[in-house]
Amino acid sequence: MPRRKDITPVPSYNTEAERAVLGAMLRFKDAYVDVLGSLSSEDIYPLNRANKLVFEAIEKLAENREPIDIKTTTDQLIKNKSIDEVGGPEYLLELADASLGLANLEAHIKIVKDHSSLRKFLRAIQEVEKDYYEEPIENISDFIGASEQKIKDASKTRRVEDFIGSKELAERVSKSVETVRAASEDNVTGITTGYSRLNYLTHGFQKGELTILAARPSVGKTALSLNMAFLASRKANVPVVFFSLEMNADTIGQRLAAARSTVPLDAIITGKLTDKQKAHLSSGLKELAETKLYIDATANASLMDIVAKSRKLYAEHPDLGLIVIDYLGKITNTQKFESRQVEVQYTVGAIKNLARELQVPVLLVTQLSRKVDDRPNKRPIMSDLRESGMIEQEADVIMLMYRDSYYENQGVAAEKKKYRNMDEDEKRTLAQEVSEREKEKQMNLADGVVPVEVSVAKNRNGQTGIAPLLFYMKYGRFDNPSREYEEQMIRNINSEDE
Repeated sequence: MPRRKDITPVPSYNTEAERAVLGAMLRFKDAYVDVLGSLSSEDIYPLNRANKLVFEAIEKLAENREPIDIKTTTDQLIKNKSIDEVGGPEYLLELADASLGLANLEAHIKIVKDHSSLRKFLRAIQEVEKDYYEEPIENISDFIGASEQKIKDASKTRRVEDFIGSKELAERVSKSVETVRAASEDNVTGITTGYSRLNYLTHGFQKGELTILAARPSVGKTALSLNMAFLASRKANVPVVFFSLEMNADTIGQRLAAARSTVPLDAIITGKLTDKQKAHLSSGLKELAETKLYIDATANASLMDIVAKSRKLYAEHPDLGLIVIDYLGKITNTQKFESRQVEVQYTVGAIKNLARELQVPVLLVTQLSRKVDDRPNKRPIMSDLRESGMIEQEADVIMLMYRDSYYENQGVAAEKKKYRNMDEDEKRTLAQEVSEREKEKQMNLADGVVPVEVSVAKNRNGQTGIAPLLFYMKYGRFDNPSREYEEQMIRNINSEDE
């Protein structure tokens, strides 16, 4: 490892601009509102010690809702025991004289802010170099990703937007409504989920929003997220990226081929296909090839990998429509955390920031905790999310999957034993109590088709509710049920919950 060279930092500051900003706050009653809305004491060059102390005193006065002028600022400096270090009240008079009036205040604020941003940027570069020379690099990709994030964070500037008047707000809403009405006949204002009732509830995946899809293992969350990724790309004709942290690319390709061709996955894996299945597979592969779906199958990918690759794809395809990550539990971090909960908080927060930064919706798949299995009613609720507090807080939409057959399969042995211990009268009574819905469910299971409920448990900007889907298990394909079947399923679910 080469020895780190000493770096002489190049200061970037404009003392006169700082003095003009401070003087305006001392001379003009409401100037501090504009200044403190864009600057903080950290934006003052550290070696301009007097300016920094005066700014901190003014910040304290504003925090305490006290008037700001030469007299009150002098008093605050006395309380802070820094009046002598500043140079006494005389320095405040010099600052007031340095003000060039309110007309130039915005320009002076920008000058101070620009120099502050440049200093932060240069410091970030120096820190990256210091880390390179002084810390061991276990993973080069992670180091590059963390360095990019550090520099990007340093480049951000504090900004307070101007107020928006009610007239302009009304015009924005009107324009938005007209745009949406012209662009979509099915009330999808974002990227389609691929499923009619989910679109009705959510209006699609929205730009800059984080959607959580959660279920117990083997319920079908990976299959549904794959179906959503494909349908979003195909129907919206936009690029979609699917990060798979568990399966390799070939397996994903086989699953997608089975779902689109309705050829059993087992037949595709073994290659034992009938002529009819070969024709269907060819058609399904053609459909798959025509979409703009990108797969990243890096096992246990790091958070920085996902962020960096998403940014790269977005730079190449600014119309990137959706990012799907399967799944949260497999995302790794090279950074050490005090607990798993803190790590999840950091990871989910970073993924939400990625969605907002790129203005691209993100679908993040995760598992539900085992506690849902211990309840008589096994339909999941938001508190069943692992580390639920942080996920609930950051997510804009939360979808929870439930499949009756998942628990029926688990309870088959117990039910058989219970049935064997019944007398003949009890068996006849049980048989009579089996509803038409249960009979239909068993018929569906025999055909490899099972009903699945997707509960929109949280929707920050829309409705909540149940979206029934049909899961063709041997194909890994989800489809919309008929309208009549959907309504019947919803009625049955509601009656069970009463």
